Amino acid sequence: MFYAGDGVSDLSAAKETDLLFAKKGHDLVTYCVKQHVPFYEFEDWTTILTQVQSIVSGAKSVKQVSAEGVEAFTAALKA
Repeated sequence: MFYAGDGVSDLSAAKETDLLFAKKGHDLVTYCVKQHVPFYEFEDWTTILTQVQSIVSGAKSVKQVSAEGVEAFTAALKA
């Protein structure tokens, strides 16, 4: 299951979904970092669409996209 959210109303779903998309700069990102919940940060729906299409087409796995999301977020923090 894919889930996209941005705030406190999304916390319960955050740990239950296979792939979480968290909106950049919002409370859900902070929660995920503190609770070590893997997520893929997004700014607009285009990002989500691109990643979901890559999974559905078989080009990437959910695990790969999730790992890429964590890596991208970590790299952005270091920049």
